[in-house]
Parts: sequence; C-alpha cells; structure tokens
Amino acid sequence: MKHWMLVLLVLMSAAIALAETPNEADYPVQYEVMNANTVRNWMVGNFCTISLRDQSEKGLIFIVQKRGHGACHIPDSGTKLHGRREKNEIRLLKRDDSGKVTVERWPIVSTSETGASQK
Repeated sequence: MKHWMLVLLVLMSAAIALAETPNEADYPVQYEVMNANTVRNWMVGNFCTISLRDQSEKGLIFIVQKRGHGACHIPDSGTKLHGRREKNEIRLLKRDDSGKVTVERWPIVSTSETGASQK
C-alpha cells in the first residue's frame, strides 16, 4: 500500500509540474520596460513599480506595481518582455536565474496614452 501511495504522489507532482510550464505562444504581446523602481522599507514592505510600453500600440503605457514583504526582481529599462493583459493585471513571462520560464502577475495601477499611436 505504501508503494502505491508513493507512485501516486510522484505521478501527481509530475502532472502539476507539467501543467505549470507556461506556453510562450499564450503571451503574444511584447512590452518594453521604460522605467523600473523599487522602494524598500521595513515598516511598509516593498513597492516595486514598472512602466511598460505596449509594443503593438506604442502610445499605450501601463504602470504596474507589486507590494509585499518579499524581494521582487525588476528588469532593467529597455528590456523587452512577452506577456498578456488580463482584466486588471499584466502577466509577464520572465526567466529566472536557472533559465526556467515563469509567469509573474503584476496588477495595473495606472494606464496612460501618449498622443496618437505611432505604428
């Protein structure tokens, strides 16, 4: 009985790992990081803010922000990231230090349009 439980546990963990691997084709929009900032304070935690320009609509800029007490890794200005917009957040594909692709959820706090769209 113990062996079957172990086999079941291994199969379930493998299925979960495969299900969580993001498909890059599901994130077609390319965003350019215009500005990134982190404010750290032991009282209020971390505020990580990124200004993202939608490459398909050059005049559309999103300001996204994460708050919390953990560390957040923000990309350098000029970095291009693939993602998609869903309601009030943008999901960005990022590679961690080991090269694994992960999805980060960034809530949208502001949207700006800069004049006519320059396509």
